[in-house]
Formats: sequence, structure tokens, C-alpha cells
Amino acid sequence: MWKRREGRIFLIAHACLLVGCLLLPFYLRITSHMRFLGCVLHDRLYLYCAFCGGTRAISALLHFQILDAIRYNALVVGLVVWALVLDVVVLVRLLQNRRSILRFPRNGWVLMVCILVAFMILRNVLMIFWGVDPTSDLGAVWQNWKT
Repeated sequence: MWKRREGRIFLIAHACLLVGCLLLPFYLRITSHMRFLGCVLHDRLYLYCAFCGGTRAISALLHFQILDAIRYNALVVGLVVWALVLDVVVLVRLLQNRRSILRFPRNGWVLMVCILVAFMILRNVLMIFWGVDPTSDLGAVWQNWKT
């Protein structure tokens, strides 16, 4: 089958992911009553960070509402798809008893940060100048500010 250590890590990671998915409704219910846990960019500067709407996007994905999930945060949806593809690759490599399961490119982290920053800038420019507000939280603030 697969190597003992890698298989155990694979199963533990998936068990943690499953527990996280099962706890998401409780997290949403608890945090909806806690206003002090807000995002500084969102609540004080009226800007979206790269992950604003990410929880709503994941919740929409879990309810198979793909278009709503993309509207809330396309980056998070892309990351979920990327993670699923990588998961299949790792599973195939484990089943083939390959020594190296998966390696992240050396400059992959730099590319990831650049994508996050570019996405954050793009979604804020779209909101401020063209009124495209994916989560319907901040668009009114910026429209009132412009008038």
C-alpha cells in the first residue's frame, strides 16, 4: 500500500480537515456574536484583505453554491480547487509508493504573497472606483465618500 509515515500524515491531515469542516457552523455561530474580533482593514480602513469573504465562500462551497462562493472570494475558491488537485496528486503518489510525496517550489511562497497582494489591490480598486462589492459590506461606504 503506502509508506507508513506518509500515510499516517495524510490521514491525520484529512481527519483535521474533516473536523474543521464539521466545526465551521459552530465557529460561524459563535463569531457572529463577537464584534470585537473584527478585521482592522475591514472595520477601520474600509478595505478588503485578500481573505475577506473567505469564510462565506467556504460555507457556500459546502452548500454547493459555486457562483456565490466565487462572488464572495474567488481567491479562496481557487485555493480550495488547488488544494484538492494537490490532494489527488499526493494520494496517487502515496498509492504508487513514491518516496517524495510533494515539494513546494523554492520561490513558491514569494509567488503566493504576490498573488495575495495583487488580489487584494484589485478587489479594492474595483470596489472604490467601480462599485464592485462582492460581499456587500463596504461598497456603500465608498459610494457615500465619493459623493
